[in-house]
Amino acid sequence: MMITELIDQDDYIEYLLKVGVPLEPQVSPEQCSQVALQWLAQQDESTHAAFAALLAELEPKQTVMLPEVQAAFKLLLRDD
Repeated sequence: MMITELIDQDDYIEYLLKVGVPLEPQVSPEQCSQVALQWLAQQDESTHAAFAALLAELEPKQTVMLPEVQAAFKLLLRDD
């Protein structure tokens, strides 16, 4: 039997914090994505590249995301 670690809200916040997205504790996954998009609009090219790398890293992991995290992540993909 294989046990898979699901990506939950806390994991999602951690991923976004690693690339510099300024998030407050206890925000929903959807709010995280909205903040990330607003923040990204004000960032330089190197930050955009790091953010794109994060999206590329997370995209194949969508199947192990909780539904609300997956929906929030898709907001980032639509704006990419």
